[in-house]
Amino acid sequence: MYRKIVFPIVLILSIISMVVFTSGFIDSISITTSNTNNDLIAKEDVNGNKETFLSNDENVLNLLILGDSIGSGAGDEAGKDIGRRYGELVDEKNEVNTINLSISGSKSKELLERVNEEGYDEIIENSDLVIISIGGNDLKEILDSRTLDLFVDYDNILLKFLNNLESIIGALREKNNDSQIVYVGLYNPYGEKLSQEKLDLLMDWNYETQRQIESYNETVYIPTYDLFKYNLQAYLSIDEFHPSAMGYDAITKRLYNVINGVE
Repeated sequence: MYRKIVFPIVLILSIISMVVFTSGFIDSISITTSNTNNDLIAKEDVNGNKETFLSNDENVLNLLILGDSIGSGAGDEAGKDIGRRYGELVDEKNEVNTINLSISGSKSKELLERVNEEGYDEIIENSDLVIISIGGNDLKEILDSRTLDLFVDYDNILLKFLNNLESIIGALREKNNDSQIVYVGLYNPYGEKLSQEKLDLLMDWNYETQRQIESYNETVYIPTYDLFKYNLQAYLSIDEFHPSAMGYDAITKRLYNVINGVE
């Protein structure tokens, strides 16, 4: 008798737990957007179409973030990202709608595939400001490598990255020729652990990237190497790789200052 009563209860509880878990998983892959006042959600419907919440109000800035874990805000103890932090710096009279399509671990090839998806056309078309963080995972392959053909591998990977970056900017411009595009440069999370040989590659990577980015109209390169060089302990999160809340704050303030002519 006891078993007959307990088994249905356990079964019901298991079903409820599974529903809760599934709901949480679905929410975790949703695209979250925010502004200075409230959070907005953009989700995929059953047909894979993405609902977007973008404003036509001239006082509202539609901000799109594309890229990797830096773009998504990984490591930020405050649970923010560059978009939310940027919104806090904007005049209180203006509203910022942020749509973050960054995916941790992304390389430039994967971001290129993403911006070419038709489902993102409306988001790109209506964005006023696009912030891109990509390339760290492309280069990490070299910085973590112990191969003797370091420079040969580096040249090939850099060339592929620059070609992908050119195609990414081209795809964005094909869909929106008016938005301002900002690229966030790479910093050195390894500190003195990184050999001089590999540090030179990182510096060259940033140089070549900046040179290409600044050849495009309405496109700005934001250097971060110097920010972290002298503040590495404070600006890195507990994982000793991604920025901490202070690190993201420093990046965002420089980004804001450059865009608004303060620097």
